[in-house]
Amino acid sequence: MRALADLTAIRDSATFSRQLDALRDQEFASAEARLAFQMSEVRRLLTHCGAHVPYYRRLFDRHGIDPQSIRTPDDFRRVPLLDKDTIKAHHADFIADTVDTRTLDHLTTGGSTGAPLKVMMDVEYKARRLATTYYYMGLAGLNPEEFRSVRLHGNTLDAALVGASTFWTLETPAKLVMSSYHITAVTAPRYVEQINQHRPDYIHAFPSSLALLAEYAEKLPLTVTARPRAVFCDSEVLYPWQRRLIERVFAAKVYDVYGHTEGAVLGVSCPASEKLHLVPQVGYAEILDDRDRPIAAPAQAGWIVVTGFLNYAFPIVRYRTFDQGIVSREGCPCGRQALLLDRIEGRLQDFVVDRAGGLVPLAPALFDYNFDWSGVDRFQVYQETPGRLTFRVVPEAAAAQTFDALGRRIASGFERILNGGFEIETVRLEAIEPTARGKRRYLDQKIDLAAFAPRRGGA
Repeated sequence: MRALADLTAIRDSATFSRQLDALRDQEFASAEARLAFQMSEVRRLLTHCGAHVPYYRRLFDRHGIDPQSIRTPDDFRRVPLLDKDTIKAHHADFIADTVDTRTLDHLTTGGSTGAPLKVMMDVEYKARRLATTYYYMGLAGLNPEEFRSVRLHGNTLDAALVGASTFWTLETPAKLVMSSYHITAVTAPRYVEQINQHRPDYIHAFPSSLALLAEYAEKLPLTVTARPRAVFCDSEVLYPWQRRLIERVFAAKVYDVYGHTEGAVLGVSCPASEKLHLVPQVGYAEILDDRDRPIAAPAQAGWIVVTGFLNYAFPIVRYRTFDQGIVSREGCPCGRQALLLDRIEGRLQDFVVDRAGGLVPLAPALFDYNFDWSGVDRFQVYQETPGRLTFRVVPEAAAAQTFDALGRRIASGFERILNGGFEIETVRLEAIEPTARGKRRYLDQKIDLAAFAPRRGGA
C-alpha cells in the first residue's frame, strides 16, 4: 500500500500537473515552434549539466563547449555522443550536485545487451515520467484512475498464488495483474476467462506476451468477449504481425509506446495512424547514419540518439540507444508536428552478427519472408559466435517424429534467406522459457553487440 500512497503523492504534485499541462498545451505546435522549444530546452539542460554535473563539466571544458552557444542542431552536434559503457564507468559523476543522493531511487535497465544500467531518479523526475503515461493514455481517451485494466507486463506474483496455479491477482478492484511467465496451451483458456470476467477498458502488455496469448486464442480457439478500448504495448519492438494479431483477437486499437528506462525519449502512436510520434517535451531525438551524421532522407534506417528533458538529477545527453528507426516520409493526419517514425526497425539486441562482422536485423528475415513454419510450435534463435546461428525449435506434436527433416528445412531455408552469411543448425527443445522479466525473446543473443555497432565520435 505504501507504493500506491507514494504514487498518489507524485500524481498530486505540482510538477506532475505542470508536465502534463505542457504535454497537452504544446501538442499541436508547428514544426518551427517545436524545434525552437527543443533547442531552448537543450540549452537549459546543458547549462545545468555544465554547472552541476561533474562528467559534463569536464566534457564541456575539454571540448570548449559553451551551452549558451547551442542554437541549432548543428551546434548541438558538437557535443560528443554518449553510450551506456561510459555512463557505467563514471556513474557517480552523472549525478547532479544539486540533489541529495540519499533521496534518490533507481531503476535498472533490462540489460538485453548484457550490460544493465542503473538510472538514478529524484521525485521530480518520477512526477514528469508519470505525466507522460497519463498523456499517452489520454490519446485513447483513457485515464488510469478511472478505467479498468489488465497488466501483462512481467510482474512477479506471490509464490502461493503460482503454487495454486493462479497466475493473476487483483492489485486494486480495477487492475488485474497477470503473469507473463505461465502462458501455455493449457493455461490460455483460464487467462482468457479471467480477462473476459474482468472486462478491462484497456490492456497494458509486453507485445510478446499478449501476442502469445492471442495466438493461443486463435489456435484453440477461444472466445474473447472482453472489448477493451485500447491496448498499450511497450518495452519491446512491436512487429506488424503482432499488432494485426492482437487487434484481430481483442478487437481493440493497439497503441505502440517506445521508450527506455533511461527516460530520454517517448514515442507513441495516435488514434489516426500507426506511426510513432516522438514527443518533443520528453526529449530531443536525432536519427544518424553509420558515420554519426543525420540521415540524408526519410525512409532510411538510422540510429536513434536521444537527449532527455525530464531527469535533471541524472541527465543523459546525446545518448546512443542502439535502436534503429525509419523516419516517415509523410506527416500524420492527426496534425501533430512531432518527429515521426514509421517504425522501430530493431533494437541492438534484435541484431545478429554475420561472418564478416556485420550487424543484420533478424526480425525481417523471420517475420517478413514467406517461410513455411508448419510443424513448428515455438522457436528461438541463439547466437554466441559471429556467422553461426542455432534455431531452438519446439516442434508441433505431429512433427516430433520427423524433426530431422524439419530441422534441415529450417537450416537450408534461412541460410538462403540470410544470403549465406550464416551457418545454421537446429536443435529440438521441449519448451522455451521467458526471460527473467517475462518477455518472450525470439533471439537469445550472447555476443556483445556494442563492439560491432557504430562507435565513431564520443569523448
